[in-house]
Amino acid sequence: QYARFRLVQGVSKDQVDARLRNPHYVIAAIDQPANNQTITSNMIRQLQKPARSLRLTDLTVTKPTYDIDFPEMNTRYKSVTHVGVYVPNWACSCIVEINLSGVKIGLYRGVLKAGTRAFLTDRFGDGHIPAEHMGENSIIVQEAIQGPMSWNQRQTHFVADRFDVRKFRNKNCMVGMAGLMSSGGKVTLDYQTIGTIKWTFIG
Repeated sequence: QYARFRLVQGVSKDQVDARLRNPHYVIAAIDQPANNQTITSNMIRQLQKPARSLRLTDLTVTKPTYDIDFPEMNTRYKSVTHVGVYVPNWACSCIVEINLSGVKIGLYRGVLKAGTRAFLTDRFGDGHIPAEHMGENSIIVQEAIQGPMSWNQRQTHFVADRFDVRKFRNKNCMVGMAGLMSSGGKVTLDYQTIGTIKWTFIG
């Protein structure tokens, strides 16, 4: 496997990493004669293969200050929690993980079902996420405990997915979770819903 270098950074003989904005590894020692603009194979020694891929992880805590309802059934998926991220120029993929504690459930009848999807997009607009920028569907399910209706139930919900981000390099994007009601009631993120959004870029 071969790669074309976009940046070559010289370091001193004993260094093992380059002090640049994003993580970099020293992959070879090169004996290049002075005033020589060309590097040939016999000048390269101690060629290294990085032991692990480049990774950059961050996490934010979310806590709504007002009620955020899932969109009604027969509409479109819309973001219910999100955060802005910058996609580094070396990233190939990104793992997005959303963990919410205390999602508020209100049943109208029988069984409530709602869909959730992790997303990563550069086309956020009014919060409706393009289908190609969302992950696989996950569901929230709640059955009535007593009587025909059951309000103010709480659930913990986790959703995650992995996205190809090569087309998003050097762009500001949004990561988060989109939701959509399917049947039976209402799902809300409110002031008692606390959670985390975690993202990991992999190069």
